[in-house]
Amino acid sequence: MFNTNNARWCEALQRLEQNNFLDAEAILRELRERYIDEPMIAHQYLRVIFLLGEGSIDFLEKEAQKHSRYLPLQRDVVALLLQLGEKQKALKKALQNFTIFGESSELYADCGVIFRHLGDKKQAEIYFQRSLSLNQQSEFTWFNWANMYMEEGRFAEAEQMYIRALRSDDQNIEIWVQLIYAVLAQQDYGIALRIIHKAKRRVGELSILFYLQSLAHTQMKNTKEALVAIHQALQNGNQKIFWEQLISLFEMEGKDISEVERFIKNQE
Repeated sequence: MFNTNNARWCEALQRLEQNNFLDAEAILRELRERYIDEPMIAHQYLRVIFLLGEGSIDFLEKEAQKHSRYLPLQRDVVALLLQLGEKQKALKKALQNFTIFGESSELYADCGVIFRHLGDKKQAEIYFQRSLSLNQQSEFTWFNWANMYMEEGRFAEAEQMYIRALRSDDQNIEIWVQLIYAVLAQQDYGIALRIIHKAKRRVGELSILFYLQSLAHTQMKNTKEALVAIHQALQNGNQKIFWEQLISLFEMEGKDISEVERFIKNQE
């Protein structure tokens, strides 16, 4: 019988947290062969296969049928179908989940997300409202409804919804990042900087937060502070947007491309 204290299971989850998907896949494959009917293992294996870019609709549908009574896996099937661009299949599956599991805040929110991607914003709002009528604390619902408002340019409303989401989960870096983007979009750069400092206290000094700090200082014409922040971002990460921000700042300072190249070489 499978036990969640299983050492190999704990190791697989740790590898997933570290984004070491190849090792996680190998361990989960081993566990899957040993505990063939365990839905928790099947769920994590499904996730890692798609994270590695090796998933298919056939594999997805087979796993969904095999573990039809395990809600976390069924919800991820909906999300992955949406990720694959199969919007109508995702909607059909999401509505089927009501038949199996009954009404829940999570299932209404899933439908809201799908209608948002289908472009039916009115229907999306109806489902988000139903979700919150069952659970006012659902950070998933607040977050996804706010994302829809961001797409519509309703930044002030999105900001308030991200704040509601953080009340339930202030360790979620995605919510912090989107909140900061919403505030930046309203050109409230001083407020954005205060939120960034608060986020660092909650989730740590992550590179994406230094990047956003650099953007805020850039808009405030604080080029020196913007450069310091983007340098700190690059010390902890190597994303393309960080380098683009650095190059933009060098150009603002009137420096030529050779100075950018020297900086990049010194970072290697």
